[in-house]
Amino acid sequence: MSTKPEFPDIPSIAKGTTIPSSALAEYEYKELKQEYERKRQFRHDWLIASFSALSGAVFGFLTSLIFWLIEK
Repeated sequence: MSTKPEFPDIPSIAKGTTIPSSALAEYEYKELKQEYERKRQFRHDWLIASFSALSGAVFGFLTSLIFWLIEK
């Protein structure tokens, strides 16, 4: 007996392999795709900002350390 939960298969429209036939389904598909792209862009921007802040802090510390060692 498997204790692993079984999930239903993902619909083919969610995989992007089926083109919706009705105008309403096409509109919903475009809306969902735009929402996904917006979330993806937000995540990308957040990661870039976090990386920039972290690298700025590291290099600022290294610069301060180097100047402190020179003046010592």
